[in-house]
Amino acid sequence: MTVPALIEAWRKWNRSVAVAYEGIVNTIRAERNMRIHMAAAIVVLALALVLRLPIGSLLWVLLATALVIAAELFNTAVERAVDLTSPSTHPLAKAAKDAAAGAVLVLSLFAAGVGAAVLYAPVRDIVLHGAAGLPPMGIGERTLASAAWIASVMLAIQAWTRRGGRTGFDAISGLLAGGALQLLRFGADSAFVWIVWIPLAASALSVRSCLPVRRGGTALGVCAGLPIGALANWFPEWL
Repeated sequence: MTVPALIEAWRKWNRSVAVAYEGIVNTIRAERNMRIHMAAAIVVLALALVLRLPIGSLLWVLLATALVIAAELFNTAVERAVDLTSPSTHPLAKAAKDAAAGAVLVLSLFAAGVGAAVLYAPVRDIVLHGAAGLPPMGIGERTLASAAWIASVMLAIQAWTRRGGRTGFDAISGLLAGGALQLLRFGADSAFVWIVWIPLAASALSVRSCLPVRRGGTALGVCAGLPIGALANWFPEWL
């Protein structure tokens, strides 16, 4: 493959990632249920950090969270496509919307079951014995939970501040600032931190290169990302 072809492929990738990012942000802003799911994700991921979940439990939490968010995105896509093609009430249109909503419900119940299963024992231990009874959290678990939590918080702020096609807040800069703090703290101790954050940062920069941001948005993003990153990286030890 020639260099121009590689450059063009990279540009197409950037545009694809940016379109997906816009879809997520717009859905969070427009759909009440999506905002509820995002708020739940932020709370659960914060609990994963506070309760120092082991890698197995953390992966179940991440899987359940991702499935619910993806299902809500599909549900929104189905609803809008049906509204466009069938503006008037039609039994088949209603059936399509109901089926999509049912898929979200099934995965939401699955996520609730996963949350109850993995959080019950740590919550019980911290109530009975305090934070001193919790096991230390490995760097791998800390990296995954922190990355997911920082990204969720930044997405929520981005959706909340969105006005029209441009935004006064740059979530990408916030995500990168939080990631930089984690690399500074754990990067010298584990290559896994780099394995997680380098692809995430590359994808984030791909989005950033395709989106217009108002003047000052980058500074606002960094100002939000630094304290959020500090909480993710140091709060568990403060308990």
